[in-house]
Amino acid sequence: WDAGAMGGILEEEMSQAIPFGAPVKSQGLGEPTESPAPPRVRRFFPETLHWQPQLLTDESGHAQLELSLADSITTWRLAGSAVSKTGQLGSFEQGIRVFQDFFIDIDFPAELTQNDEVTVPIAVFNYLDETQTIKLEASQEDWFELVDDSAQKSISALPGTAMKASYRIRVLKPGRHALTVTAIGTKLSDAVERTVRVVPDGTRIEQVVNSKLNQTVRETIRIPANAIEGGSDLFVKVYPGAFSQVLEGMDSIFRMPDGCFEQTSSTTYPNVLVLNYLRETGQPKPEIEMKALEFINAGYQRLLSYEVDGGGFEWFGSPPAHNILTAYGLMEFVDMAKVFEIDPDVVTRTRAWLLTRREANGSWVPSSGGIAEGAINNFQSPDAVLRATAYITWAIAQTGDLSGLDASLAFLESGLAEESDAYTLALIANAFVSANRVDDAVKVIGRIDDVAIEKDDFLFWNSAGEGVTYGRGESFDVETTALVVQAMLRTQSHPESSQKALDWLISQRDGSGTWHSTQATIQAMRALLLGATASVGSVSDVNVTITANGQTVAPLAITQENSDVFHLISLTEFVRPGDNEVTLTIDGDANLACQIVGIHYDPRSTLPAPFSPVLGITTNYSTQQLATDDLLKVEVTLTYRRPESAPMTLVDLGIPPGFDVELESFQRLVNSGLVRRFEPKGRQVTLYFDSIPGEGVPVVFEYSLRAKFPVKAQAPASVAYQYYEPEIRDESAPVLLTVE
Repeated sequence: WDAGAMGGILEEEMSQAIPFGAPVKSQGLGEPTESPAPPRVRRFFPETLHWQPQLLTDESGHAQLELSLADSITTWRLAGSAVSKTGQLGSFEQGIRVFQDFFIDIDFPAELTQNDEVTVPIAVFNYLDETQTIKLEASQEDWFELVDDSAQKSISALPGTAMKASYRIRVLKPGRHALTVTAIGTKLSDAVERTVRVVPDGTRIEQVVNSKLNQTVRETIRIPANAIEGGSDLFVKVYPGAFSQVLEGMDSIFRMPDGCFEQTSSTTYPNVLVLNYLRETGQPKPEIEMKALEFINAGYQRLLSYEVDGGGFEWFGSPPAHNILTAYGLMEFVDMAKVFEIDPDVVTRTRAWLLTRREANGSWVPSSGGIAEGAINNFQSPDAVLRATAYITWAIAQTGDLSGLDASLAFLESGLAEESDAYTLALIANAFVSANRVDDAVKVIGRIDDVAIEKDDFLFWNSAGEGVTYGRGESFDVETTALVVQAMLRTQSHPESSQKALDWLISQRDGSGTWHSTQATIQAMRALLLGATASVGSVSDVNVTITANGQTVAPLAITQENSDVFHLISLTEFVRPGDNEVTLTIDGDANLACQIVGIHYDPRSTLPAPFSPVLGITTNYSTQQLATDDLLKVEVTLTYRRPESAPMTLVDLGIPPGFDVELESFQRLVNSGLVRRFEPKGRQVTLYFDSIPGEGVPVVFEYSLRAKFPVKAQAPASVAYQYYEPEIRDESAPVLLTVE
């Protein structure tokens, strides 16, 4: 059951009924003529009401399912599919309308910042055939204060109209908070509760500690004394096995950008990997499988839209196609075909197109136009050619059709003698494995093992330059190590090294359960699932005791039934300024993994940055004082200070509460060729750049916002970052805007 989209029409009716900001009489509620019972507060507004992966019918083909509807005034979409004993398929879709003749709603912004002063609209819908006198009352909460306003108001709602009232509030405390508004009518009444997230007015700092949990773990998370009050958090995650870590990564990767072929691949691929793992290991999990198939189906259809006429794929579906991106897609389509029915011609024609791009000596030369295939300083350099050839050879060999690959495999052999880079050697080793040359792969892996970096009983590998998909920095170390582990596990060689490297990969997870970039995350997931039985392992009947600052939290029992998911334990109530001592102890013989995350917000610094960032962003607002319906222009300047250009740069533009985005200004950026794509999402608009020039050459553009109601609030920071090296990032300073 998925919520419908009725809100857009209702919003239009509201704006026609009465302009926002029209005066509403404030008064005491007094006693109604009759004393009706207080209305039930509507507070349950899920987007998906129910998911039923499996429902068996009776012999006549009928089934009954009883559900309690949510509090949404909307039309729900009920969709179902069925299969008979004889294999016949069927599906249906219908709407379920939920309505009442009088109701109200709170139009909160997507997010607020501590100290924001906003006008919160209250929509009042009266579909009765008579006028109602409505007495509104807002709950008094400690997270906000009213600004020159009263909690009690009275309005006259004409029959068949939608009207607006409002409350002016100043936000005091960070956190997720609720506001309840009650509307007592002369005939019908309603009450609604809506929540809003309030972020602290400061700089977010995250501390992450990853550890094996095969004995007692003790860690200290320090919260500075000047951290913003109410903005600190502390929580623990316990992972019974590799599968639970991958599931968390799947949830988090959906919050990453998904506006191009690679990003769509990276949100689809984890579902393919998980579904394949479940089937190979014989673990039936209907709910996970049904959701995975739904995401795979949607991703597959979208991926096909990026195919270029004449063959191959490109980030946004425009010619020319790109070798490495196409090879990445080919790998995914091959894996997808194991768990989902795809058009086999997609694999055939993609493989054939890659072979047409090959040089006479069996190699592939990375493209130098657009988003190039990970060149190392020079697109024609031997290292770049060898890496590209290894990656594409691996992808083609994965199809199982090795015809025509002899020249490419010979080219890889010829480059081995002079090659010492772990990343390049890992690609070659995986290509050899897929080409059924396991002995050759093991020899290459032996050379890789010799250059491993050992630290704290971990092993990992790094690499010079860039990967074939522009990986660089910390995330590139993860990608390199994950590729090495995959080669070791696929050849069943170097078990001790592969285990230490798997442990290192687990130790590198960020607080959201991913590995910084999508490429690093996908390769780490592949490695973890390959080594699911050799890494931290799944367990049952283990008790975990967690203490925070000397106080014991409710015990956690890991059983066979819950050993496939990660367990999140909030320690928010125990967090305090200064040292926070967290201890985890298990009472059984197990080898779990855990993660301790501490979050706090430092007050924003008024001092200039001590050095210029590699990638910089500044915003300049045309004015900070506006009236309702005024147009606000924002000038953005991007600067990249490395000598080379910055491929696939993304910019998340923060949109202040109380403003509408003028989408035409972003469409002009796309039409001009400066931006490849834009995506409005909640409180931000994401822009995709093919690349921006290096050597500090500024990139300047402008967009527009329109003030829709009175507000005094901060425009959230805008963030620029490199997709393939996300630690290279910068954010603009927030700006206080006032709309009268």
